[in-house]
Amino acid sequence: MSKPKRAAPDGSIPVRTKPKDRFPSPRVDEALLCRLADTLLTIESIAKILQVPRSYLYDNYGDVLEQRAETRKSKLSEVMWHKALVERDSRMMIWLSKQFLGMRDTQPEVTSNVQFNIVCNEVPK
Repeated sequence: MSKPKRAAPDGSIPVRTKPKDRFPSPRVDEALLCRLADTLLTIESIAKILQVPRSYLYDNYGDVLEQRAETRKSKLSEVMWHKALVERDSRMMIWLSKQFLGMRDTQPEVTSNVQFNIVCNEVPK
């Protein structure tokens, strides 16, 4: 639970202000950020390359990162559908049918008659 706010002597509730940054905002090369976001790098990796905190990227460039990720996903999806439908790749057709149509492999039930011979040897007393 959060603490109740104390009222000032005049009865008003103080407004909490955001603390000022102790450090200046880092400079980010936006062209490089876009190129990195188009790759399969994680946000953590991009932040390390650009030498900025991950939270800074999310706060200031979150919309750019999300838009680039969606573009990358749509391109990948387009290539997968092309491979399945135009190039007639059966492996891709099978994978897409499992993902989008809910199909799955069924293993045939193997039944066999197995006989076990149990031999009991008595230990002499």
